[in-house]
Amino acid sequence: MIAQHDAEGFGGCTNIGECASVCPKQIPLESIAQLNRDLMKSLFRREGK
Repeated sequence: MIAQHDAEGFGGCTNIGECASVCPKQIPLESIAQLNRDLMKSLFRREGK
């Protein structure tokens, strides 16, 4: 999912709201925050293997 995210040209959205305010798809901040949480969890799981 992250590879496709990068291939589509999306940057690393933060939780401070700038991405949500200019998002052409109007993705809400709550969804961006959840994506960031899921990404961090997956990265830590990968390191533990």
